[in-house]
Amino acid sequence: MTLKGLPLTTQLPGQLWGADTVVERLDDVDFDDKGVGVTRLQFRALSLVSIAPIKTACGSFHVYISLSGEQRVAAMHILRTQEDGGDFVVPVAVDVRLKFIPVKPARNRAARKLELMGSFTFPARPIPWSLAGGPVAKGIAPAVVDTDGDLTPDTLLPGTSNFSPGQSPGNPTMKATTYCPCCPEEVCHYDAGKGTHCTVCTSTNSCC
Repeated sequence: MTLKGLPLTTQLPGQLWGADTVVERLDDVDFDDKGVGVTRLQFRALSLVSIAPIKTACGSFHVYISLSGEQRVAAMHILRTQEDGGDFVVPVAVDVRLKFIPVKPARNRAARKLELMGSFTFPARPIPWSLAGGPVAKGIAPAVVDTDGDLTPDTLLPGTSNFSPGQSPGNPTMKATTYCPCCPEEVCHYDAGKGTHCTVCTSTNSCC
């Protein structure tokens, strides 16, 4: 199943510029003398849909994905390699609800209700970050967002800060997708006191 982003519903239309995901950094960060800081990360909103209907023995369905309940909190390790940026690693954890909507309308409303739950943890990989600034920096103000997939804005989420994930220091116009790790044999993790280490795995990185 291939997915695409579906813009999140906000109290004021267009507040998130069509974003389909909100992840919140829960704490400010103080860096030690080695340039290492630790904070927490949590999914706050998610909106995905299948690009094409999936076919099953029970018929064809559109699949919509949103968050399911209170999300797990992950430790985020940030390394400051220069004044305006560096790298960070975090094993992103997310619990989701998959809603299956028949392509052909069901005869009764109850037959339309088909949901599955799933929990996923994406391995930590080094991702660049920089401090946003200058004319290319775009901030988003706090917004009331639909966080449970019912298309009703329900939670006030904070606006963006000057922390720009996926942007290399000194190159603020670079898009995050440029930094998709293209070494499918490796999974990287952060070991406190020893830095970032990569180990061999058997999965393939689909973004490459």
